[in-house]
Amino acid sequence: MLKLKTSDIVQAPVDRVFAAARDELPQLVPYLPNIGKIEVRERTETGSSKVRIVNRWHAKAEIPAAAAKFVSQDLLSWEDTAEWDSSAMTVTYELKSFVSAEIFRARGTNRFKAEGEGKTRLEVDVEVDLKPEKVPGVPRLLASMVKPVVEELIKKILTPNLTSLATGLNGYFQSQKG
Repeated sequence: MLKLKTSDIVQAPVDRVFAAARDELPQLVPYLPNIGKIEVRERTETGSSKVRIVNRWHAKAEIPAAAAKFVSQDLLSWEDTAEWDSSAMTVTYELKSFVSAEIFRARGTNRFKAEGEGKTRLEVDVEVDLKPEKVPGVPRLLASMVKPVVEELIKKILTPNLTSLATGLNGYFQSQKG
């Protein structure tokens, strides 16, 4: 189990940061590493302060030669099911691979906290369970050899995108000023 925790400052008021992360995520793509596209698949108001959003994230990454036969671009993309709560300024989420929920699963909570005048502290706390041996099409004899390569690839793509949201938001807000 891979556990990731970050705490970063975004140079914008908490209401604006929360709303941008929830409502403008596809526009953040140019500021997020390894992401080619984010598609909003579903959005449901589940209460006065709650919204459920399902996004489809499409990674862009160079697949190592050792894994290229078994790893498709779909394997490097995931569905993000998130429950946004504007009264608590939190989002809880679960990420699953398009190919199989058994390959990886991530669960986490992001907290948005006012931090001084016009700044937001974004805290990310997530656990990722990786099982690259579950990749379809990997022969049993090769699974042990391919596992470390696939595991590294999944970590390389997921980790920066889970931990660099604040950087992406700062880039996004900066681009709107100019």
